[in-house]
Amino acid sequence: MKTNPARRALIAIAAIAAIALSACTEGPAGLFASIASETPTNTNMTKAIKNSSQSFVVRLGSTSTYYAGIGTLWKKADTDNRWTQADTSGVSSSTIFAGSAAVIGPDMYVAFFDSATGNGLGVWSYNGTIWSHVDPGFPAAGRDLRTLLVANGKLFAVTANTRTLTTEIADYSIHHLLGTTFEDTLIDSNPTISEQPTSMAFSGGLYWFTAGDLILNGATETSFTAIGTEPPSGSAYSGVSANGADIYISSRTGYLYHYNAGWLTAGPFNDSKGKAYSLSTPTYIAGSNVLVVGTNRIPTSSTPTVDGYLEFDMTQPFATMTPTVDHGIISNANNFDTSLTGRSVSATPLIDLGGGDFKLFALTNNYGLWSNTYDSAEAAWQLWVRE
Repeated sequence: MKTNPARRALIAIAAIAAIALSACTEGPAGLFASIASETPTNTNMTKAIKNSSQSFVVRLGSTSTYYAGIGTLWKKADTDNRWTQADTSGVSSSTIFAGSAAVIGPDMYVAFFDSATGNGLGVWSYNGTIWSHVDPGFPAAGRDLRTLLVANGKLFAVTANTRTLTTEIADYSIHHLLGTTFEDTLIDSNPTISEQPTSMAFSGGLYWFTAGDLILNGATETSFTAIGTEPPSGSAYSGVSANGADIYISSRTGYLYHYNAGWLTAGPFNDSKGKAYSLSTPTYIAGSNVLVVGTNRIPTSSTPTVDGYLEFDMTQPFATMTPTVDHGIISNANNFDTSLTGRSVSATPLIDLGGGDFKLFALTNNYGLWSNTYDSAEAAWQLWVRE
């Protein structure tokens, strides 16, 4: 049976409308909304780092320049639209790997390694013009530099004993930079620390470290010991963040812990199938009353589920708090859906830009570097964009 032209036109219009309707509802944010939201997120993207993993991001305020460890050292001034590789010829003429970094006052400190051999090149400081080797005799023979950490305006370095076999037991040391020399602390070649100290904070007159199944603290730059009373459940601590007298600690088993004269536990926080997220180091953003913590693919042996980051409104009671569903404090559902959803976020460093402005970075595994800026003039976050 033939269909008259008018009827065929009506069928075509209905089909187009059905396609449009289904497209608008595709995915959590909708296809059209995703396209609209995705366009600005990539406006200033640096293609060379689009699929990169990052080890750190810091900002050298004296030069208004960001530096990132993306294999080699990369930089981006406040006025730049793109990231470029930094000049490290003052450190070595060979290709070098930037492992970790910290900024204290006008100087940036970076732990460098030779990319070809993996050998450590020590700690170097940079004032925006000149690279200087800090304590050239550090680390001592038989010790390998692992990472740099900073809290309360103080620089610390973590070393481990040099080992030739994976079955050899590692022992870790924490060192403190005093003037131009790294001094030992009470954590000195300590085999009781099962994993490398990877995060630290300062709160209530105490320095805090997370190191695998242990939490360390101490009142001076050299007096760290394992605390006697730890959170009531979970282990495998991944990081620590401070807000005044409050301490927040995350774990690779999906728990968050809060300390202020006593421990509170929240979680475990699970995916839709009930599998616990492996959480990265938490970031407390005081002005927004929000705790942000990435979901990470560490440990790789258990292949944990990832979904960008979890965001908590900290006006909730801690022990019963739940993450916001729409990521509506520092983002929104559309922006999150077109940026970090389903991604592994290894860290969320927050940088104070002064004047009430902040920049929050999301370090990812193989999905590039992302950032979100808080504009105090608008009293609002500006949504995630790809660097």
